[in-house]
Amino acid sequence: MAWVFKLRRNRLNLQKRLTAFTLTVVVLTSGSIGMFLIQLNFRNQLEQIREEFNSITETINGSRVDKVTVALALVSASQSDISLFLSEANSELIPLVSTSIDEAQLEAAEEIGNGKIPFESKDVISGKVRIEGELDLILTTSPSYLYEARRSEFLSFVLYLLIASSCALVLLRKVINKDVEQESQDLKLREKLKFEESRRKMLLEFASDTSHELRTPLTVIVGYLELLAKRKPEEIEHSAIVNMRKEALRLEKNIANLLTMMELEVIEDESLMPINLSNFLEQELVSFQDIEPNRSFTINVEKDIWIKGSEELLLKLLRNIFNNISRHSKFDSPVSVTLNKQSGWAEMSIEDGGPLSTSQSLEIETYLLRFSSSRSVSKGGSGLGFSIMKKSVDKLSGDLTLFHSELGGFGLKVRIPLENKITQ
Repeated sequence: MAWVFKLRRNRLNLQKRLTAFTLTVVVLTSGSIGMFLIQLNFRNQLEQIREEFNSITETINGSRVDKVTVALALVSASQSDISLFLSEANSELIPLVSTSIDEAQLEAAEEIGNGKIPFESKDVISGKVRIEGELDLILTTSPSYLYEARRSEFLSFVLYLLIASSCALVLLRKVINKDVEQESQDLKLREKLKFEESRRKMLLEFASDTSHELRTPLTVIVGYLELLAKRKPEEIEHSAIVNMRKEALRLEKNIANLLTMMELEVIEDESLMPINLSNFLEQELVSFQDIEPNRSFTINVEKDIWIKGSEELLLKLLRNIFNNISRHSKFDSPVSVTLNKQSGWAEMSIEDGGPLSTSQSLEIETYLLRFSSSRSVSKGGSGLGFSIMKKSVDKLSGDLTLFHSELGGFGLKVRIPLENKITQ
């Protein structure tokens, strides 16, 4: 049934939304914390290098003994890779300690030796201590390895986050699917109970209507039989026989349509198969044109439109539509039939030339499960035609609407979901 497909679709959408939301929260939270810790560790290490470097520079500068000796001792004992140069005006730098000197440190040392103020960048931290006269000690160190380490940690963390997210996605799907499945079962049960309650109410209304409609012809027939039983054979009027036959036919049609309604109730969704609606409609139109030769037909049927259905449902739908046209429109009024594809739906419109009263309702609910004496007696119908049409369309997971046709009569539109099918 249509509500079952809708329920399944809603369950899948709910599962996807919950999984996406939970995974997004986990990734954003974990990512933010991880990035913050990496950055915090980087800053702490950089601050340690700065503090050690400044401490060494200040100690050398404040020493009252041989500053070169103190500088060599402190730089050699340092945990950081600090390079030490001796600089004299207009002379080349003399490296005293250069464990891991690079071009950036050498360039910085040369610039400081030429009188530039010591500076700090992401590549070099530098300092200068005056020894005596024009002799200076220049200290440099490069924290660039910290930036490289931070970049490597970021990449490793992102890779870890991707792997962890994939694992979390699998676990989340299992956990959320279990919860969603339980919620879906509860929702399905509630929907089923709601559907059963609606159907029970509908059947009660149906029973109320049908009991009167079946009792009426039986009462008429019994009345005529009691009247005839009191008369002699030669006194029996032919009109009484005709009236009894008319009421018997009316009763037979009502019972047949009631049985049709019951048959539609027990058709299972699993029995529906792909069927070519275009071919089926064209075949029924040929039969209807043979029966109604006085009508003019306008037919526009798109080829190879497949739906999920059955011949039984389509026969009940189309034949009730065409019978309705035969009974309730003039014998020579025009008929228009259109079938095409519209956004994933097979859309079928069938119109007649009426005449249709301006006060006549176009609400389908008006005609469902309600017997009308004007239709059942004078027109030869039971009043169940629209109910059978609506029930057939519901079984096909479609919808049925009425509209005022430009031809002057009823317009009936049926929409049924398309079924992907490769014709052979």
